[in-house]
Amino acid sequence: RIAVIDVSDPRRPSRVGEHVRSSGAGVRDMVLVDSHLFIAERGPSLSGAEGDEGRVVVLDASDPLRLREVAHVAFDAQAWRLAVTDRRAYVATWEPWVDRTPVVAIDVADPARPRVTGEFTPGGTADLDYAAIAARGDTVLVAVENNGLLALDVSDPRAINHTDLFDAANYTTPADVLVRGRWVYVASSSGLAVIERYESGQMRQMSHVGGFSGARR
Repeated sequence: RIAVIDVSDPRRPSRVGEHVRSSGAGVRDMVLVDSHLFIAERGPSLSGAEGDEGRVVVLDASDPLRLREVAHVAFDAQAWRLAVTDRRAYVATWEPWVDRTPVVAIDVADPARPRVTGEFTPGGTADLDYAAIAARGDTVLVAVENNGLLALDVSDPRAINHTDLFDAANYTTPADVLVRGRWVYVASSSGLAVIERYESGQMRQMSHVGGFSGARR
């Protein structure tokens, strides 16, 4: 279920409502864009077994007290992490016992008619477990468990290209990734890594703040 919190007075937030999802559906991530709430979730009545579907659900949030599903799009892997930008959604997926699952691009220009436009599955043999995803312009960055930061060129969502796999020092288990201009911030179990991304697409770690552990989104 999704809780609705009134924060009109930040000093006294209050729970004013909730939206109950289908039985068995597992909400993994949410992004609010204007009057629509995009949700990455495991499909309804699914147990997490191999072969489960995932989906992105679009809710009309124009009235936060009456969230209403207007559309969804499904694919053959569990939706895990979600980013929405420039009328596109990007989903980092996950599937039990599968080493590498796709990053899926979805056209959400019309939120009532989302459609999958392309996907990218990394090559190689090492396990890639996606932990977080961020999008800015024609670039999608995916934080990967114990494997750094995966950079994707999504200028053509029908033909997504891998541009870099940046092995950032001092982070092991990432929890979230945030892009602000040319700066990329990765929160992980070992602290906060600050990475500069150049126009060429190359990345370089500039600094790291440690001294704490167990960072969360």
